[in-house]
This record gives sequence, C-alpha cells and structure tokens, in this order.
Amino acid sequence: METRRYINVRTWSENWFETLSASEKLVWIYLNTNSSTNMLGVYSMTVRRIAYECHISEPAARRNIKKLEDIKKLIYSDGYIILIDWMAQQAMNPSMRISAQKEYDKLPKEICAQLSEQTHQSIKSIRQDAKQAVSSLPVPDCHIPQEKEEEDENPEKEHEKKALEQEREGMEQNPQMTGQEAKMTEQEPPTSGQQQEPDLPLPLQETLQKAILNKSWLKTLCHNHRLKETEIKEWLEHFCRKLQNEGTERKSIRDFRQHFASWLDIQLNHSNYTKNYRHDNHTSHSAHTESANVNGKLPSDIDSLLQSQASQRIEQLRIEGILPKVSEP
Repeated sequence: METRRYINVRTWSENWFETLSASEKLVWIYLNTNSSTNMLGVYSMTVRRIAYECHISEPAARRNIKKLEDIKKLIYSDGYIILIDWMAQQAMNPSMRISAQKEYDKLPKEICAQLSEQTHQSIKSIRQDAKQAVSSLPVPDCHIPQEKEEEDENPEKEHEKKALEQEREGMEQNPQMTGQEAKMTEQEPPTSGQQQEPDLPLPLQETLQKAILNKSWLKTLCHNHRLKETEIKEWLEHFCRKLQNEGTERKSIRDFRQHFASWLDIQLNHSNYTKNYRHDNHTSHSAHTESANVNGKLPSDIDSLLQSQASQRIEQLRIEGILPKVSEP
C-alpha cells in the first residue's frame, strides 16, 4: 500500500512560509514527506541524508534546519527530527492514531521529553479511547453460564479473575500512569526481534551484518542490477568503508539500505559510462588507424596503375600511326 503524507494548501500563503528561501522551503517539504516520516512526526534523520536527497550541501542543510528551528516549526536533537504540532495538522483515522501511539512508546526518554504538551495530550487521549473501546465490547450471553460453572469447579481461576479485575480498577482510578507502565500492562513484553526496529540507529558493522542477512533484499539488488550476491557484498563492504571514512558511526537499517541503493546506482552508472567511453574511443581510434593505412597504400597503387595504362595507350597510338615513333639516338 502506498504511503501518503498530508500538507495543507494554506501553507503556501502563510506568512512564515513566504519568508523562507527556496532551499528552506524544499527542506521543509522534504521533512514532511520523506520515507522516514511516521504518524507521530518524530523520526531519526541525518543531516547528510537531508543534503543528499535535497541535492544541497551539508552546511546549507544545517542552516535551513536552524532557520526552521528559529521559527518554531521543528526541533532537531540527537539525530531526531521533531515536527512540532504534526498530529494537529493531520487527518488521522483510528489506525493512524494507534500507529502514532506505538511510535511514541518507542522514543527515547530524552526525545519524548522535548515533545509539545499538545502531543502528550493527544497520546493520552488515544490511550483512553483504546481503553473505552475494549471495556465497551459486549460479552456473549452463551458464555456466562459456562464461566460460572468453571468458577465453581476451579476456585484458582476465580481468584485470578478477581486479581485482574482489581488491577483493571486501579488503572481506571489512576489514568495518569506513564507511557512505560501502560505499555507493560496493556501489551506483552516485546521479543528480541521486536526490539530491533529498522529505524533504530545501530553501530555501522552491526547494521552491515543485518543488511547482509536480509536475503530477499540482496536478491532484489542482484536481480535489478544483474550482479552476483558476492559482488553485492563487495559493494556493501566498499560502501561501509566509505561511511567510516566520512565519520559515520551509527546508522539505522532502513537508512543504510536506502543510502546504499542510491549510492550503488550512481557507482554502476558511472562505471558503465566509463566502459562505453573507452570502448567508443578504442573503436574510433582503430577505424582511424585502418583508414590511415588504406589511404597510405592508395597513392602507390594508383600511380603504378596509371603508368601501366598510359604505356599501353601510347604503344597503341604508335602502332596506329597517330604518334610518330621516337628514333633512338
């Protein structure tokens, strides 16, 4: 399914947007519509990637981000983009609101503390709506007698049910519980696979290993570029060394894949251009050399042919009596 982002058309006529330069407007639209955005409006993003995908220099990207921070449109902290009042500007259905809550629960505490009060209130409202939806679900009548029979037969289950009801009542009496506590009570503890999200920055070598382990992604690259898997892995190691030389120590798996795919396209296109250029020059040079050799032999052949034909014609004219014979001295 396609991912879409909403931007109000009134943005173009607002005073703060009119005062921005073309480069600042481009960065603002990019930060609202790039592939890393989510329903919360808070995501990990490097300045290098912003500069790369907007085709501007890194210093220019930093200046544009600083300008947007000065006019209170975003916050850039510890590699995270925080779009202020993002949720208030989006038309969100229930599934989108649940997605925003999940992104909120995954944020580091220091980033979560920098969110606006309106964002915190929106997440709190989402949690309360989810609790009300669960509590309002009807219980079928056909299960009630069976439950009563089970309670009579098994007093341990009845004790567990009472404990759960008391715990639920405690949550309703204290709605201001922290996001972490609500997550522990409402959700099952995450497995090790769920903790490693594709947007979480990891050490570069660990990101490289996880990218190589993704066989479907490697197969797609091999098919699209007509390369072997060993060749793709060599390009990955070369790309990783390039990032290390640039000073990049951590990168998310999603960012690593997208950056590598763009970089590989550029490298392969440049490589094909160089091969074609050299091949064309070699072919042109060979043709030129062959033509020069033919042209070098042509005058001597023509000269001998003309001399032979001229001698035969002169001898014929002498036999016919048209030309006098030359007497020998």
